[in-house]
Amino acid sequence: MVSACVTFELPGQVRTTAGPGGTLGRSNRASIRLAGTGIAAWHARIEELGGVLVLRPMDGAIRIRGVTRREIELRPPIVLGIGDCPIAVVSVGEPPEGLLLQGGWGRFSVGVEGDGVHREITGLAGTLGSALLRSNAPVPWEQLAERLWPDDAALRRRAVDWTEVDERRFRNRWDRQIATLRAFADDLRPGGLVRVENGGVALATRPADLRRST
Repeated sequence: MVSACVTFELPGQVRTTAGPGGTLGRSNRASIRLAGTGIAAWHARIEELGGVLVLRPMDGAIRIRGVTRREIELRPPIVLGIGDCPIAVVSVGEPPEGLLLQGGWGRFSVGVEGDGVHREITGLAGTLGSALLRSNAPVPWEQLAERLWPDDAALRRRAVDWTEVDERRFRNRWDRQIATLRAFADDLRPGGLVRVENGGVALATRPADLRRST
């Protein structure tokens, strides 16, 4: 469990929170996804150093007041320059104990009740999150994969003309989607919300969490 997290304000007054290990960049697997000129897929990473959260570059440069830095301590009210995207540090503090998890078909969001900090993921990874939200027990990965690719899953079950290459491709697609969902969920509870164990996948919620499924 992390000792602190940082809340950023992105362009458009959008707020999002991440902890140590969180990444910023253009990649859809980054913890905080950014759009703009001069932003790398994996631009920067949040790390904890001596009890202090810092931002360090990965494949891109980070700046304060136009000056490029190799490391920036994350504390309000500094404004970071990542590419042409200004990002304000709003607060640094303890990670929230209780999360609000919401989902419907094809979408899944994680946030904190009452503070407006909610992030939503859609598409295949959103469908995965929504399916997990409706289950109180681990779900076999094959059952979840069947929701995403029903035609391929049917061929796989029949094992007719299903080759080792087909199996590798099927598993690679699954691995990409579950990795995308886990990276997304790590924003507010790093490393502890989406659990994958013994072929089963589950949301590791706490008593203080609220689950809402539509």
